[in-house]
Amino acid sequence: MILNQKIIAANWKMNKTNSEAAEFITKLKAEINNCDDFCKIIIFPSAIALESSARLCENSKIEIGAQNCHWESSGAFTGEISVDMIKSIGAKYVLVGHSERRTYFSEDDETINKKIKKILSSNLKPIFCVGENLEYRTNNMAKSVVETQIKRGLSAIENTKIEDIIIAYEPLWAIGTGRTINCDQLDEIGNIIKKIVYEEFGFQVRVIYGGSVNSKNAKSFLSLASIDGALIGGAALDERSFLNIIKTAKGI
Repeated sequence: MILNQKIIAANWKMNKTNSEAAEFITKLKAEINNCDDFCKIIIFPSAIALESSARLCENSKIEIGAQNCHWESSGAFTGEISVDMIKSIGAKYVLVGHSERRTYFSEDDETINKKIKKILSSNLKPIFCVGENLEYRTNNMAKSVVETQIKRGLSAIENTKIEDIIIAYEPLWAIGTGRTINCDQLDEIGNIIKKIVYEEFGFQVRVIYGGSVNSKNAKSFLSLASIDGALIGGAALDERSFLNIIKTAKGI
C-alpha cells in the first residue's frame, strides 16, 4: 500500500442484487482511472454478489472483500462461508467484528479472534472493527472498551502479521443514526488505537473511521493525521455519493 494512501471502503451490508452490484461497479470503474495514487478502494458486497463483483473488478483499481467468514475451513455450518471460498473468487479482504455482527449475532471477542487468525492464515487481510456504545462513551469509557476489544481480538496473533490488519473504529452510537463523532474525539481515539497496537505488538496499524460518513463530513475526518480512511455504509450505496467521497480523499 502506498504511503499516505487513504483507504475508502464500502460496506453494502444486506443491499444490492447481483445486477445492482454490477451496475454500480461498472459506473465506478469508469470514473476512477487515476485514483490508485491517493486511495485504495475496497467494496464489501453481499455474499451472493462476491464472485461476480470480484470478476468485474479484475485488472481495475477496485478490490473486493467479504462481509463475514467462518473460522473453520469447512464443515456442517449451514449458511456460512469459509476463507478459502472467499479467496477462491479473488477477494482480498474480510470484514470482522462489525458492530452489527456483535449486536445481532452475538459475536464476542473470542469468536472474532478465531476469525482474524483464520483470515490471516489464508493471506487475506482483515478489517477489524472496534467501538463503544453510547453508554460507554457518555461514561468516558471509550478507551477502555476499545483497548479490551483490540487486545482480545488480536490475542496470540503473530507480531509480523499486524501490518496486514486494518482497524476500523466505528462507535455504535454513530452508525446509521446520523450522529457523528467530532474531529477532536476521533483524532484522540485514532491515536489511542495506534498507540495500543504499537505498544502491544511493536508494529504500526492503519486506522479507518466508520460512523455515518458521507460526502459532506468526509473531508474533516479524512484530514486527521490519525485516520487513514473511511468505512462507509449508507453513503456507499449510491455511486455518485461514494465517488464524491473518493474525490474528497484526492483533495487532501
